[in-house]
Amino acid sequence: MFKLLLFFWPKIGLSQREFFDYYEHRHAPLGARLTGGSVDYRRNYPIGDGRAPGEFWVITEVWHDARAGLEAQIATRGSTPVKETLNEDEAAFMDRERRLSVVVEECITHRSVAHDVSAPLEKLMRFVLVRDAEEAAAFRKQYEGHLQRGTRGFVHHIRNYPLDDPFTSPLLEVSGRRLAAVEELWRMA
Repeated sequence: MFKLLLFFWPKIGLSQREFFDYYEHRHAPLGARLTGGSVDYRRNYPIGDGRAPGEFWVITEVWHDARAGLEAQIATRGSTPVKETLNEDEAAFMDRERRLSVVVEECITHRSVAHDVSAPLEKLMRFVLVRDAEEAAAFRKQYEGHLQRGTRGFVHHIRNYPLDDPFTSPLLEVSGRRLAAVEELWRMA
């Protein structure tokens, strides 16, 4: 399964509600209609009042069964009429200069925690930063060997490991560190 994570920032002057409403009710349906082909398409909006200036306002997840599906969708997105339409629409609500994309390998552990499947779940996302590619590989090996620690009580535990991929943005460094994983911990809300 190929998964593309997209991080987007708002256009200056938009409220969180305006950004959310535009993305959910206009842009997401438009993008799905024009590019299609994904297995799943989700948007994750950080919650709470403590958002620091400069933080992204949404993480979009796009899944494909195979690499070919991802490439086909990106090619469709890059075709002139689709590109022009989506670029114009994005300019209405997002800062197009600040987006970030990461192709990841998704590793999932489903917990045996009993829960009502109709009950809402809350997703906690953590970003793991390391010094270099060697440290990222060592982190993954050690982490995958010790999955039970610190994740009890969660319904799902998902690890997204960035792949060396042409569709991954070169801007995966924060304060001299590189992204080693995006971890998702799902619990009952």
